[in-house]
Amino acid sequence: MTDIIIVGSGGIPPSLTTTSDKVSKSPGIEPSTFSGLLDDNPGNYARHGFSAAFLGGIEGHAVRKDRKYVIGIGNTSAGRMIVERFIHDGALFTSFVHVDAYVSKSASYGTGVVVGPGG
Repeated sequence: MTDIIIVGSGGIPPSLTTTSDKVSKSPGIEPSTFSGLLDDNPGNYARHGFSAAFLGGIEGHAVRKDRKYVIGIGNTSAGRMIVERFIHDGALFTSFVHVDAYVSKSASYGTGVVVGPGG
């Protein structure tokens, strides 16, 4: 079982955290539990009522080597900058694919990909 920290708690993470039982059954993706979420705007976290803990802001977060990360930021430019900084600091990102996602059987998943239901 992999402990995951989700980076960002806006629009993407609710579909991940509410369906983690389904995601953990996706072929080729290791079973996961959520350690918590990071966000520089605590209001994003509070708005969704997550069961996973709020771990604080993204800025200033000390990367944990005993956890893996999933990016939960829809703005790819902002997400890329954060991912690059986290990787520089030693973070490992994992892929996350929902079992109800429409994905070809011949598809392969790159590191850090996030595919939600229906997408």
